[in-house]
Amino acid sequence: MYRIPEFVIFLPLWPVLLMFGFTTAWRWYRFKPLAPGECPTCRYDAAGLDACPECGSPIAREQSPA
Repeated sequence: MYRIPEFVIFLPLWPVLLMFGFTTAWRWYRFKPLAPGECPTCRYDAAGLDACPECGSPIAREQSPA
C-alpha cells in the first residue's frame, strides 16, 4: 500500500537556474571564435601586427593565397 510522505522538502529553483545561466553566459563569452587579427590570449584587436601590444603574445597571421 502506498503511503503519503509525512514531510516534503521544498528546494528553490532560482539557484539552479542562476548557476546554469551564469555558466552558459561565461562559455558563450569565453569560447566564441576569434576575429581575424584578434589576440588569442587577451582578445585585443591587433590586426596587421605581428605581436600583441597589450600582452606581447605572437599573432598568427592568415596566409593569403599566392
